[in-house]
Amino acid sequence: MKNRIILLALLTVPFTAGAESSAAKKPASGEMSAYLTKPDRKLPLFSERYASVPVATVDREVISLRQLGETIATFHEQQKGAGGAKSTDFRPMLDRLIDMRLLVLEARDMELDKIPQVRSAIAAYKDSQLRSLVERRVTAPLKPDAMEVEQAYRDATRQWKIRSVLFVSQADAHAFYGDVKAGKPFAQLAKAALASKKASGQDGAQPVSPKDMLPKVFASVRTLQAGETTEPIQVDGGFAVVHVDGFQYHDDPAARAKAEYDSLDRRQAVELQKYRADLEKRYVKVDLDLLHALDFEAAKPGFEAMKKDGRAVAAIEGEKPITVGDLTVELEAGFFHGMEGPIKEKRVNSHKDEALRVMVTRRLFLKEAKRLGIANSVEYREAVAEFERGQLFGQVAEKAIIPDVKVMEADSKAYYEKHKAEFGYPAFYRLEGLAFSSSKAAQAALKRLQSGTDFKWLRANSDGLIPQDKQQIQLEGTTFSAKALPPELVAALAGVGRGDYRLFEVSGPQYYVVHVLEQTPPKEEPYTAVREAIVKRLFNENLGKAIKEYAAKLRKTHHVEVFITRIGA
Repeated sequence: MKNRIILLALLTVPFTAGAESSAAKKPASGEMSAYLTKPDRKLPLFSERYASVPVATVDREVISLRQLGETIATFHEQQKGAGGAKSTDFRPMLDRLIDMRLLVLEARDMELDKIPQVRSAIAAYKDSQLRSLVERRVTAPLKPDAMEVEQAYRDATRQWKIRSVLFVSQADAHAFYGDVKAGKPFAQLAKAALASKKASGQDGAQPVSPKDMLPKVFASVRTLQAGETTEPIQVDGGFAVVHVDGFQYHDDPAARAKAEYDSLDRRQAVELQKYRADLEKRYVKVDLDLLHALDFEAAKPGFEAMKKDGRAVAAIEGEKPITVGDLTVELEAGFFHGMEGPIKEKRVNSHKDEALRVMVTRRLFLKEAKRLGIANSVEYREAVAEFERGQLFGQVAEKAIIPDVKVMEADSKAYYEKHKAEFGYPAFYRLEGLAFSSSKAAQAALKRLQSGTDFKWLRANSDGLIPQDKQQIQLEGTTFSAKALPPELVAALAGVGRGDYRLFEVSGPQYYVVHVLEQTPPKEEPYTAVREAIVKRLFNENLGKAIKEYAAKLRKTHHVEVFITRIGA
């Protein structure tokens, strides 16, 4: 974590290593090109074919076109998320990559790569990356199951087309339901009940999503088929009878993406389980008698003594066996607060089977990585090299730069006075709303709500509602900062309290009735409350400057060449 903070100070954008960096999204302009002097030509910035082409060198350390492209892509994603404009000036990012290489070379000169904790971290990362790449190869051919995706998507986007009436009298509701069960058309009965004023509601079917129904109404409706009717449901204001006319499905790209992700994730998990089971069957022999006999909670020989037990509890063909001692150490790693309590409470033995399974899985996937030659792949070597650079960069910064970085109290207070507005809490509102296509319908709904009509009931029984996917503003019980709301709505919410209703209009036109579920007024934070955040911010700024100054000194003693002149479409 400390290394990552140091990297952020240098790079401004998160510098991810290895496989993680390849996940960075490219900017929308996927045809961006890099103009190079060596070779003297224009190359696609995100082409795998030219990924290893150097854009700069620091002594023998190479910064490739891929590494620069991924850093730019990550930076663009952050700018997009922050609402900033896209920049094509690659030079600050390339300078940061060069500075990092300079500090890595300095770390090697200081022999920081020989520190045990660094070597241990790199060794652990190598094993993790080997196993990860085996898993990736196994699951790479898999695609989401089309039928599974479609079913999950339809479940997520289904809307019930319902008719409903609300009776004040329970007897009237049951009489109405009895007529429906006797075969009389719901629509005809509802029209008569509305005309006689025995019931309130709406003449016609409306599409309603589960989240827009009262929980007890949805519990009754969810199992019904088209043409079926619920028994009377007691709700605020009376007894509702709901009829399902049919179903419809709205377009929701996010729901489809989730269905695809969930399907692929499930298929990958199943495939990896099958793959592991096959490897175990071929290569592993577990001494079940010994495993069952092991008692890690017994006073004799005792947990510490079992760490020295060399008996093989699992033999793996062509590999070192897993001993009782290995299993003991693995179990201990799973209890972060020591073994005395778990042993006394008899909570250790129940974990031994799972601990052995995890160890066997690790060994088997490392064995497969060896068989597949993954350690020789470009992907693996680049990932390990990037991780090692991150470790060494962090070490030299921690030992040679950070000790001299300070934040003075006077500077912290001055920063607070200059940026006081940043540290105030804006007003917060938790809102739900109804969107109408006419001002008249919105005003009628407002009057009904103010007279006590249930909001969810009105959502399901109002004419002139704008479909959710056509609404310009989504107000679904979410909490908003005043800074995130349209100015017209903020103005309409002036002086509101919890439970209030307000009308406002946006261009389109769309007319909203807004219900204030919760409201928190704006508040200024005192210096003492934000001091820690300010000190951290100033420390990172000072650290970034210190790293640049340190790297500038190193440039004088190293040979730096840059082969890229510009990036453009």
